[in-house]
Amino acid sequence: MASTPFGEHLRRERELRGVTLDEVSAATRIKTTFLEALENGRWEELPGGAFNRGFIRATSKFLGLDEDGMIAEYSLETGTAEQSKPPVEPAGAMPRDYRPAVIALAGVLLVLIAGGWLGHHLYAKHKQNRLAAAQAGSVVSAAAPIVSADSNDAAIAKPEGSAAPSTGASSSGMGSSSNAGNTQPSAPAAAPVAPAPATAPASGILKLTVEAVKKTDVKIVGDGKVLFKGRMHSDSPKTFEAKDGFEVTAGEADRLKIELNGQKIPFAATNGRHGSISLDKKDLKAAAPSR
Repeated sequence: MASTPFGEHLRRERELRGVTLDEVSAATRIKTTFLEALENGRWEELPGGAFNRGFIRATSKFLGLDEDGMIAEYSLETGTAEQSKPPVEPAGAMPRDYRPAVIALAGVLLVLIAGGWLGHHLYAKHKQNRLAAAQAGSVVSAAAPIVSADSNDAAIAKPEGSAAPSTGASSSGMGSSSNAGNTQPSAPAAAPVAPAPATAPASGILKLTVEAVKKTDVKIVGDGKVLFKGRMHSDSPKTFEAKDGFEVTAGEADRLKIELNGQKIPFAATNGRHGSISLDKKDLKAAAPSR
């Protein structure tokens, strides 16, 4: 090997493998002019130093030759010593380290996930507080008519014309009771007042109240017209009015509560979890509670 020039040795090894200079240039990204200068020993046409050794290493690696041996042969011929090993592929692009970017991206994703979970938790808590406040308000508003109804019954039980007879009855009762020594006054007689029927709706109007326990798709038709179609949420009960009747359809029947003129109507699934029901005045009478 020492008697054969370095460039001729390199060219012979390339030709024995049937590889052209263009193929070596495409694989190593070294210009063809530099490869020709290496094989012909024209060192003045090369960059020199570490660049020459990098070209030799890349070419030797591609041809399957001993890289260190070829470098030693080149140094022996040119009278230079290899001070430090250059990169294996000086002409190629240096690989990028994507690990910091991946770690940063993972951190951002974790922050976004934590923020989304916290926001959902706070929203659910706020929604529960609103629902509790709405339920408390409905209890207070439901209690107010009961008090007014009692006051109205008391006013009806005591008409205007009953003042004079009650005075006479009381005076006569006092005279008889004074003879008997009874100190308890007698109560005035009052005619019993029959309560109004609970099943008769005011002015023939049907009122339908629909409340969703959980959000579900609902369609409500009243008197043949679509009154509501869409997704109903748990914090937004809705009330509808019709003259003849309603048709209620829900994607999940177990998530819906129905009241017709204040009376609860059972609503069950008719096909899997899908439910549909038709309501009119007959259903209201059948659902009226007995007293």
